[in-house]
Amino acid sequence: LGPHSWMVALGRASLSLLLLHVYLFRELTRPIGWWRGLDASEALAVIVAFTALAFVAAKLWQRVDFRFGAEWLLRKLAP
Repeated sequence: LGPHSWMVALGRASLSLLLLHVYLFRELTRPIGWWRGLDASEALAVIVAFTALAFVAAKLWQRVDFRFGAEWLLRKLAP
C-alpha cells in the first residue's frame, strides 16, 4: 500500500472515526428512536453510507495531514 492509498487514509483517521461513530450512533440515535430500531436492510444501508462517507472524508482530510483529529491531538499532547 502506498502512502496515498484509500486504506492508509482510513487507517490514519481511525481513532477520529471511532469517536465520531460512538457519538453519532450511540448518542444521537437514541433521542430520535433509531437506536436498535432499524430493520436489517435499513441498518445495512446506514453502514454502507457511513463507510462510503468515511472513505471520502478520510481521503479529503489526508490533504491537510489529518490536522485537528483525535490522532493529531494525541501526538500534540504526548511528551
